[in-house]
Amino acid sequence: SALANLPIIGNTLVDGADGLVCTVTRTDSTASPSSHTVSANPAVWNNLITHMSGAGISESSDNAAANLTADPVVITNDLFSATPLYRDEGSSSLTISQVNALSGNSGNTSQDPLYVNRAAFDYHLQSGSPVIDGGRDDVPSKAGEDFEGDQRQKDAKPDLGADER
Repeated sequence: SALANLPIIGNTLVDGADGLVCTVTRTDSTASPSSHTVSANPAVWNNLITHMSGAGISESSDNAAANLTADPVVITNDLFSATPLYRDEGSSSLTISQVNALSGNSGNTSQDPLYVNRAAFDYHLQSGSPVIDGGRDDVPSKAGEDFEGDQRQKDAKPDLGADER
């Protein structure tokens, strides 16, 4: 069995290789793959994906012959200081405006989230961070608390990432 299309909401991913990788494979042995669609379309909302040595978000190439598609829905995330910000179909590097132009995507940004002390692994947000209150409050399956147990939405909108300031 496999997990597919799980919502990825309110996380902080920092200083890795690739931040989020969306891929799809076929493990069945059907003789006619074109009659069995397999897709990966997770909802990726309100995350901080920053300072990656590889792609902030990477999706595998679609395979029309095998009827495989990998197209995450990316809404209101901060993709900052990754090379590239987004790798589309396994090869194309996209700018933030191109990411927002993909079907279903919107509100993504690429700006320094102003962590308290990234070098010391303190990923709390400084006051004045551009991602405070930068999330959407209509996300599917949103948590009521952040990773420290603080109320998730203290103001009009939630902060991006795992911590609510």
